[in-house]
Amino acid sequence: MLLETFGIFQTTAIIIAGYCIAVSIYRLTLHPLAKYPGPLLARVSGWPDAISAIKGRRHIDHYQLHCKYGSDVVRYAPNCLSFNTVKALNDIYGNRNANLVKSGWTAASEYINQPANLHTYSDKQQHAQRKKLLAHAFSESALRTAEEFMLEKIRAWCGYLDQEGNHEVDRLGWSEAKDMGHWSNLLTLDILGELCFGASFGGMEAGDHNVLDMVIFSARLIQMIAYLPIKLLIWPILRSPRLLSAISAETSKRRWALRLKMRELIEKRYQMELQTEKEGTTTRKDFFHHLLRAHDPETDARIEPTELVGEAVLLVGAGSDTSSTAIASCLFYLIRNPEALKKLGQEVRGGFCDVEEIRSGSKLSSLLYLRSCVNEAMRMTPPVPGVLSRKILPGGAVIDGHQLNAGTIVGVPIYAIHHQERYFPDSFSFLPERWILGSKTPLFDVTDESLALGRSAFCPFSLGSRQCIGKNMAYMELLVSIARLIWLFDLRFSRTAVTGGGDPKLVEAGRDRTNEFQLHDWLVSAKKGPFVEFRKRPTI
Repeated sequence: MLLETFGIFQTTAIIIAGYCIAVSIYRLTLHPLAKYPGPLLARVSGWPDAISAIKGRRHIDHYQLHCKYGSDVVRYAPNCLSFNTVKALNDIYGNRNANLVKSGWTAASEYINQPANLHTYSDKQQHAQRKKLLAHAFSESALRTAEEFMLEKIRAWCGYLDQEGNHEVDRLGWSEAKDMGHWSNLLTLDILGELCFGASFGGMEAGDHNVLDMVIFSARLIQMIAYLPIKLLIWPILRSPRLLSAISAETSKRRWALRLKMRELIEKRYQMELQTEKEGTTTRKDFFHHLLRAHDPETDARIEPTELVGEAVLLVGAGSDTSSTAIASCLFYLIRNPEALKKLGQEVRGGFCDVEEIRSGSKLSSLLYLRSCVNEAMRMTPPVPGVLSRKILPGGAVIDGHQLNAGTIVGVPIYAIHHQERYFPDSFSFLPERWILGSKTPLFDVTDESLALGRSAFCPFSLGSRQCIGKNMAYMELLVSIARLIWLFDLRFSRTAVTGGGDPKLVEAGRDRTNEFQLHDWLVSAKKGPFVEFRKRPTI
């Protein structure tokens, strides 16, 4: 009996081994993507990419693959291609009629998290309809109203960064170091709380907030399982509170915490809206106000209050993270480049007589160097640095001249194309001048051609119909907050704490550049630093 059992195990092992060998040979020789370069293990298995996603370094690994193989197209998993050209960028994301559908992180989120939101809808018609409704909250008039809520929080933020009595001040007037990765998170989170739910989260006042942990945990969990070869076995477990709780009660609790919190806040805001309508008083014209009234007369579509949970998760998660990462990275690069910081200080302080003049409008828009610094920071360290995957639908597609079959996963890693030398010469140097026509840098002059080439590859908010709907609001938030900070304070790195840059002593490849702000890519970006000290400018 024992020998028979051993024989069964032996036979099963031989069958499994034979299957794996046969699949590997097929993927290396006969698979439609066999001709594309890539690491041997990655061409036969999806595990290397899954491990990269778990570590939060897919953006680095994809960039390094393009460098290693010297190719604009690399195979990073058996059925996946990474492109690094503007043509591919437009073919995949810029073409409204492309025969592609969202996959990867967003496909996992659409299945696991219900109700879905604008970011996770894979169906183009559903996405277009929802985007049309959400556009009411991001219209020009809505953003003008939103700015007042935003300014209130930015004023408070600047005050907390220089709050006397809350820290020791050295004899030269410099404050204690602030982790600006953390404090920029608190700012953008409190702004989104005010805009979405009618009340700040109180993160700046407390110096922390558990919603930050909820956002990171939720995004990281989905990122960890979205690229696993066995993901289809795990998705149903994550979708079921009962199943997940049976396996891990703690994971289940944290898994649902963010959505439960959003549901609670939405219910409070909804009751507030009903009460003001009943009393006939003036309502807050924040995002929630506009979304409840959004209506498409052509289809009679509306956003139901229950559907706002998904959109709230998107706004609070992705919305706060994108802006906070851009603020933190911009401060990092400015302090590391004293000449750029000095030049920006002269532009901002020379452009306004009072800090309260700094708000959206023609005066702020005229500050070319400010906008260039923000763009260059997002080029160097894009808030969403990885590849936004798309799956080719039946009928196939042509991507940058390559005819590809249905089922192939394609994408352009934002970090990789932002460091593609043909579009951005001297790509690992912070050069705001590259965005200003007629400027000169140590290695190149900025011409019409070079400027157009750089703009064509610049995609921190993606592009096309799936471009971030909050792009204009994000720029407003970035320009106003950074300009006010520069107008009010002198800045420097902490003399004792970490800066947020790379470390040459690290064994981990791609994280050794001290002049590069480091992120962990779990769609939302985990970051540490820069630790910055502040001092009120002498003339205030």
